[in-house]
This record gives sequence, structure tokens and C-alpha cells, in this order.
Amino acid sequence: MTLVFQDKMWFMGGWYNGRLPGHEASREVWSSTDGVRWEQAKPAAWSARMGAGAVVFKDKMWILAGPRTTCLPRTTNG
Repeated sequence: MTLVFQDKMWFMGGWYNGRLPGHEASREVWSSTDGVRWEQAKPAAWSARMGAGAVVFKDKMWILAGPRTTCLPRTTNG
């Protein structure tokens, strides 16, 4: 999830390692004022998630939905 809030770019949540063993959702939060130097904030109070939405509303950042678990593997029978 990404957004701009209070003159900073924010990157939150997501997942890493793709579909490799050990992949998982994240609750990391990073911000940058220039897109070159990034600073990690305290871990988010919300649970790890990926595929969520992020918006700014009434001078606050809001995280909307997003599964807390990783994707399930595909099956051959549907």
C-alpha cells in the first residue's frame, strides 16, 4: 500500500519472497521525503496484510481490508 501524507511518501504492508518458501505478509511501514532515503517507522499496530487499500481522510491515514495471510497454493482440480 502506498500513499502521500504530510509531505511524505508512505509504503506499508505488502508481502515478500513471492511464492517462494518462507513468503509472508508484512506490517512494516516506511516513509520518505525524497524517494531516495527511506526511514522505517515502528511496526504497525494492525496485523500483517497484503493487497489492502490505503487512503487519507480527515488528516489521517486509513488502511482498508486486505488478507492477513499469504496466498493459498493453486490446485489442479479447481
